[in-house]
Amino acid sequence: MTLKAMKTNKTFNVVKKIIGKRIPSNSTVQTKAEDISSLILHDHEIIKKLILVLKDSKVGITKKKSAYVQFEEALSTHAKAEEESLYVHMKKLEALIVKSYEGDVEHAIASQLMKEIDSLKNTNDDLWMSKVKVLAEITDHHVKEEEKEVLKDARKEFDLEERVEIGREYTKLISLLRGGQNEKNIQTTKIPKLARGRISKR
Repeated sequence: MTLKAMKTNKTFNVVKKIIGKRIPSNSTVQTKAEDISSLILHDHEIIKKLILVLKDSKVGITKKKSAYVQFEEALSTHAKAEEESLYVHMKKLEALIVKSYEGDVEHAIASQLMKEIDSLKNTNDDLWMSKVKVLAEITDHHVKEEEKEVLKDARKEFDLEERVEIGREYTKLISLLRGGQNEKNIQTTKIPKLARGRISKR
């Protein structure tokens, strides 16, 4: 092998080594995209953008009502899917069980407020805006706390394979919920649980 060929081959191997380290495979990228924490963060971004509109005192009632329609659908489907996937598995772990129940309670409060808001359609705009603002603030707090604590703990307690499996459950539920399935059907739909189904005391 000539000196030039040796140098070329050496350069190629160095570049190959660098690329191999820095560029993940498509399967790795796809797996991380299916991670329940990534999926929840994605939905949170949509919800947070709508929260900004609902909390902005400069935004008129017409635009707020339009934003609220999107917000209600995004929040209700996200909450239900989260309860039936991530929270179910969190309840199997002593380290996460309390946070899962706290999430259930906060979701229930938001759900009750949404029912009250729906009952006010075209009757009392001032009361409607007040309740919507409170709902937006409660949801904002819930989302921030979940991102700071719950998802961080979930990444610690569940390995990537488990988080991907939970993420797939979540995605399936979201698809069913946004496809017009009613709550009764969603509750009775059989969603595969984690193969390990472990209960851990950590």
